[in-house]
Amino acid sequence: MNKKILIVDDDTLFSQSLKEILASRGYEVATANTAQEALTKINEDYEVWIVDLKLPDKDGLELVEEIKTIKFPPPIIIILTGFSSLPAAKKAITLKADAYLEKPIDPDRLFLTLYQLLKEKEEEYNRFNYLKKILEKASLPAALIVDSKIIFYNYSFPIEKWQPFDLTNRNDLKIDNQLYRCVAIPVEEKVSLIFLINLSDKERLIEEYQTIFSYLPFKIYLVKDNYQVVGQNKFCYQIFKNYSYPCSFFGETCLLLQAKTAKSAVKALKIIEGKHWEENCLPLKNNQFLLFFIDRSEEVEKNQKLYLATEEWEKTFNAINDMIVIIDKNFNILKVNKATYQFFNNKKLIGKKCHEIFHQTKEPIINCPFVKTLRTKTSFTEEIEINDQTFIISVSPIFDEKGEVERCVHVARNITNLKIIEENLREKTKELTILNQELQNSQKELIKTAERLAKTNEELIKLSNAKTEFVQILSHEMRTPLTAILEGSNLLYENCQEADAKKLLQLIKNNAQKLFELINDLLDLTKIESGRIELLPQAVDINKIFSQLINNLQVIAKEKGVKIIKEIDEKIPLAFVDENAFYRIIVNLLSNAVKYSKENGEIRIRAFPHFQEKKIIISIKDNGIGIPKSEQYKVFQKFAQIVHPGYQPIKGTGLGLALCKELVEKSGGSIWFESEEHKGTTFYFTIPIYEEEEDFQYYKQQLLKKAKELNLDLGIFLIKKDGEDFKKEEKEMIKNLVKDFMSETAEIKNFYKKIVVMVIGKEKELKEKFKKFNRLIRQAIKGIIIEEQYEKDFNN
Repeated sequence: MNKKILIVDDDTLFSQSLKEILASRGYEVATANTAQEALTKINEDYEVWIVDLKLPDKDGLELVEEIKTIKFPPPIIIILTGFSSLPAAKKAITLKADAYLEKPIDPDRLFLTLYQLLKEKEEEYNRFNYLKKILEKASLPAALIVDSKIIFYNYSFPIEKWQPFDLTNRNDLKIDNQLYRCVAIPVEEKVSLIFLINLSDKERLIEEYQTIFSYLPFKIYLVKDNYQVVGQNKFCYQIFKNYSYPCSFFGETCLLLQAKTAKSAVKALKIIEGKHWEENCLPLKNNQFLLFFIDRSEEVEKNQKLYLATEEWEKTFNAINDMIVIIDKNFNILKVNKATYQFFNNKKLIGKKCHEIFHQTKEPIINCPFVKTLRTKTSFTEEIEINDQTFIISVSPIFDEKGEVERCVHVARNITNLKIIEENLREKTKELTILNQELQNSQKELIKTAERLAKTNEELIKLSNAKTEFVQILSHEMRTPLTAILEGSNLLYENCQEADAKKLLQLIKNNAQKLFELINDLLDLTKIESGRIELLPQAVDINKIFSQLINNLQVIAKEKGVKIIKEIDEKIPLAFVDENAFYRIIVNLLSNAVKYSKENGEIRIRAFPHFQEKKIIISIKDNGIGIPKSEQYKVFQKFAQIVHPGYQPIKGTGLGLALCKELVEKSGGSIWFESEEHKGTTFYFTIPIYEEEEDFQYYKQQLLKKAKELNLDLGIFLIKKDGEDFKKEEKEMIKNLVKDFMSETAEIKNFYKKIVVMVIGKEKELKEKFKKFNRLIRQAIKGIIIEEQYEKDFNN
């Protein structure tokens, strides 16, 4: 069966809209525009009344009181209002309205509220039905009383002769010459069961008491004044009949003794088996007592939750650093938080006028925000001075049920420090404004200077480019005649028999060689600086190169009696470096070591791998004249001449070490030195260790650049043998097949146990060529494995 709802609201449009919302969920809905019209429907069994707080003929709260007076059990009542009013909501709940909702209605919240209230109402209805059934079964007169009104009675109850009766009155009642004892048993707040026991038949007295026990849903004992239990119902914990009443079982305080002494009903809350029970002891006639227990666990739990919530609110209220004060409409302080007490040195504040405390005035100050709130019914914020301190004051109104300001929440935040900071900021802002103007002026000057420098730099770049071009042309033009001079002088020297002429030719030959080396160094440096030099790193055996170079320098070294000692492990890893660049580096370093060594000195060459850094560290140490500390900053400068006090100047171009530094860094390494004057110098430099993958990636990137320039793809083919290395004739066969079937320009590189072929072309054409190549190579060489891939990423 659908639940029936009555909407009481004079806003017809709102009522109709709400009716449609409720009807969509299956509720049966009617409407009334006034309180009077609603009261004409009070007997139509509407389970829910939705009442507007403001009705044209009566206040909504008055209608709630009237409904409660007329109808029991009362329907579910939900109060509606068009403004948020906490006092009105509180009063509605006090008057037993079941819920409080604000307009406009949130349908989800409305349906949830209805579901919860109807479920609670059903539980309450079931409780009352149970109590009615108890009364119907009872053979003695009985009634159910709510708020001192009889709402149900059984067939034997003398309702027509019943007079309003004070349930606390212990005197017996006389009805139709019969003497009755009224036993009132509280069930819950304002709800009691009363039983009338006929005292004229004393033999049935105990029996009638026991009849009451059998039906009531409480734990009930009938006890004599000597503590003997003479009766109990089925809900009792233990059987005590014909035994002494055990006070200790129910707690230390014996209510029976208290009731016997006071000769009146007493009650106490006790914890029995983890539950809260209200123990009631009711004195009867004939020295008997009715002892019954009502389960109050749910109420106690609710009160505990309410207490904890209140305590939490108090903690939060007092934890706020701002001063919070609740003030009534007459400016009386009702409540303050901890911060307020502390500010006023724990002075007594409650009940005092707020303006007397805050401003030491008999009347509110002119710009008082609370006065404005009272007048306009809106919140106000003002900045106010209190005790030489600055506060920002916010006042928010709390309304009563009529929408009038009843009190307010007064929040004061101390902003004294903020005002000081604000003033400081204002001063700083002025200073910054001046500085900013000065900076702008400086910036303008800097821009002009930058423009001048840019022009100068542009001119310098042009001059540098012209110098570089001139050096390159000059070097190139000088190399041809120098080559002729060198070759001619060598030829003449070999065929010359005269000693004087031979000395002269040797001098010509040596100077021409020095000039040739100078031109080469100058040309290489110029290329590096202009970014036009291109190094081609590859696997290099540094042991082999050092051995060759030492042989070449032995003639010069022997002239000075200098020994060159190589201390390099034969198993040192290969270096990944441009071979020519590496040769130039060690030629310059070794030549300098020989040049600056003392007679009969020695030069030690060491090299060892640093696998963590993937580098080889090479050192060349001499025990020569060393470099003075004051001159060491010049070492890698171009054309620099190092001054050695106490030694003859040693001629040189000043380009060798500068070139070494550029070539080492260009090769991915670094160079440094250690030197002590008169004791010698050690130069160190690092170069990368050769790794196949790095070598492969390097060559791949080089070919990718070319492919990008041609707008073509790069085909990469990795050729391996299953567990074996390639034989010499197999490598030759692969090379020929690649040239014949892939491309004449294909790059073929041998790695450890694999051959990499890289070909530039269109992907589709490369795939077609690869099919033929793949078929032929597999026929020619057994156990071969080929992987193919095509690259198009030209971002490198």
